[in-house]
Amino acid sequence: MKKTFPLAKGFQLAAEVIRQMDAYVHRFAYMGSLGRFEEVICDIDILIEPRDIKAIGALMKTMGDWDRGGERQMCIKNVLGSDMGLDLFLCHPPAQWGVITAVRLNPVPLVKYGKATIDGLGYSRSNGTIYNSHSDGVEEVPIPFESDWFDLINVEYVRPEDRWELTRKLRLI
Repeated sequence: MKKTFPLAKGFQLAAEVIRQMDAYVHRFAYMGSLGRFEEVICDIDILIEPRDIKAIGALMKTMGDWDRGGERQMCIKNVLGSDMGLDLFLCHPPAQWGVITAVRLNPVPLVKYGKATIDGLGYSRSNGTIYNSHSDGVEEVPIPFESDWFDLINVEYVRPEDRWELTRKLRLI
């Protein structure tokens, strides 16, 4: 069983991570259980739009024990001297913020439902982008916001903290 931590501790550490990264990031959002404001969390998930990926990677290595990483995701253990892990997701082209937010913020059953719905509508998915193929070629489906992803799968947008209830309402669990 994974170790759990109070939400407040997660927010405290995440805020310090963002403070230290601020110069290298255009924007950020809390993801996973932290972003859904769950009472307890297992780790910290943050989505960023990077300004300087190399600088972010170097900084991450000073914040904890490097686990793995690359251009799309970086992971460390023992972030800022705690026993909590940090998964940093990097959103840069061709990935779209709304798609990555939907995948990283929603409960897994809702993400799987969304992916199946998108596939069933005949769209394709690759590198955090959704594509529509037609007789004139292939074009990106614009998903700048998470609410656009919900519109695409024809599901009512609800606040992140209500996503588990939505998952139950859709009978996905």
